[in-house]
Amino acid sequence: MVPNPIPAAKLSNGRVPLNILELAPLSTGMTRKEALDTSLKLAKNADRLGYTRLWVAEHHGSQVFMCSASSVIITRALENTTRLRVGAGGVMLPNWSPLTVAETYGTLYTIYEGRVDLGLGRAPGTDPATARALHRGASEPAYFEEDLEELASYLSDQKSVVHSGVVSGAEASILGIEVIGVDRPFTRVRAIPGEGTCIPMWMLSSSSAGAKVAADLGMPYVFAGHFAPYNIDEAVEIYRREFNANAPTAMVDHPVVMMGMNVMCNEDEEEAKYQFTTTYQVQGNVLSGRPGTLTPPTDDLDATLGEKLADRVRALPSISAVGTPEQVVEKMDWVSRKYMVDEIITVTHAYDPQVRIHSLELVAKAWGLPILPAEGEAEEAEQTPSTPEPEVIEIAEEEPEEKVTPRPGGTRNRSAVYGPVHRSERKKPALKNSAGASAAAASSDSEDAAAKTTASKAAPAKKPAAKKTTAAKKPAARKTTAKTSTKATAKPKPAAKSAAKSDAASEQTTPAAKPTARTRTRRKPRPRS
Repeated sequence: MVPNPIPAAKLSNGRVPLNILELAPLSTGMTRKEALDTSLKLAKNADRLGYTRLWVAEHHGSQVFMCSASSVIITRALENTTRLRVGAGGVMLPNWSPLTVAETYGTLYTIYEGRVDLGLGRAPGTDPATARALHRGASEPAYFEEDLEELASYLSDQKSVVHSGVVSGAEASILGIEVIGVDRPFTRVRAIPGEGTCIPMWMLSSSSAGAKVAADLGMPYVFAGHFAPYNIDEAVEIYRREFNANAPTAMVDHPVVMMGMNVMCNEDEEEAKYQFTTTYQVQGNVLSGRPGTLTPPTDDLDATLGEKLADRVRALPSISAVGTPEQVVEKMDWVSRKYMVDEIITVTHAYDPQVRIHSLELVAKAWGLPILPAEGEAEEAEQTPSTPEPEVIEIAEEEPEEKVTPRPGGTRNRSAVYGPVHRSERKKPALKNSAGASAAAASSDSEDAAAKTTASKAAPAKKPAAKKTTAAKKPAARKTTAKTSTKATAKPKPAAKSAAKSDAASEQTTPAAKPTARTRTRRKPRPRS
């Protein structure tokens, strides 16, 4: 189970923790499902932004707040968060039996391992007709204290609590319930699995009478400073002065105060004031008895509400922090010091839900809450290495000289690694001092190239002379007779060989063609006279 700090520990910068009040508001043009889905989105953002608690209010028959079944909204928020504490802000105890409350929130507390808080209110949170429809009685403080004591007994680990009804031994064995007494067996009413959980309970109030009840019961106190705190100084003083740490229902051993505040934050002060006019309209609708959905902000509040109602709304002594992050933080710091509050609960009404989330994010950053990265930021952080990559410097590399390093134990068989090597790819063996020779050759080549370049620049370029070539003459035709001797006739060489020899001789000596071979012909003897 998660521990139940009352109050929660202060931040590392010494500031008090921040909470959020959620009423699931319905804006004009929004469906009821969209309003409830927006409430879930708010819970997820509150969890990421580092807010300590999310309080879900209870309103019945409201046209603007969709939080009549607050336990359902709380369950949904708990299911989609990991570190956020979610609680009822609060359960209107006159509308419910203490046993039902103990069973419901005891079950939530067990499932979600202690991330549940229980705020309790003395009013029914609705009109008298709706209150009667909920099948509950009056909401006088005397009844409230009695119901609260009964609720606390269900959630405690004490054995001697409430007895209700007579039961036989057979019924007790079948139902598996505990029987108290022998002659007249009574059953002890037990809230399972809430029994023994000791869920943290807070007293909600906006008056000095509620402050006295919280003090008598020894409970932590939440003052609704966001609306009609006409006697806030008196209420806080009474609570601290009359606090009873020895009460049977005492949750803490010293006074603990949480303060509610209206908050609207934006980078631009005028924009924050403009968005805050939605809150003025909500308050004006309540005062005029014309409840309705959240309406867009307005530049002319007098024209929207009427001059008299607008002046009345502006005069409400509510505790508000409106402006830039610096201005909001300054006002919240002042409230925490003045009233020595242990936690602050923020209340933000906005026609556009995104405006509300943006305001909460700005406040969280400026206040110093432990913010977690968003979903996209978390994925990017996982992909990015924690250590910076070394700087890569590109250097133009020269083609390295080929060196043959003899391998110990014999010559490496390249074909065994890379496969058969074609003869055209085989390299000649390196000569001795190959490195020096190649370096000298390279230097001489570079010097010659430089000299040639200089000379070419100095002298005009000449066209190379055309090479004279002489075609090989065909061997002269020979006249032969039938009486020519075969011995006197020279056998001519093949044409291919003579042509090759002719080309070779022309390249080495002179371009003149080599004369053809002479043949001897035997003359016919003259007849003797």
